[in-house]
Amino acid sequence: MFEQANLRAPRNALGDWLLRGGIAVVFVLFGAEKFPSDPGSPWVKLFQQIGAGQWFRYFTGVMEVLGGVLVLILWTEPVWRCSHAPWRPLS
Repeated sequence: MFEQANLRAPRNALGDWLLRGGIAVVFVLFGAEKFPSDPGSPWVKLFQQIGAGQWFRYFTGVMEVLGGVLVLILWTEPVWRCSHAPWRPLS
């Protein structure tokens, strides 16, 4: 009776790749928005207002683009899971 509770349902590979692709696109697009140095850019204004400096805007953009790329590389998934383990709800 309880043995079947531990069985995992088969995963849909197409659904996994669509989700990964969507997340990657969002991360890359939002990260790439932070690179132009136009003074009228909302990101330039925001980072000036919070006082973090423009270097932090570039750092944030690089991290977002890198995160978007790493979502598509399958062997990085265990690293991502370990790094987010403290935020998992306890069951």
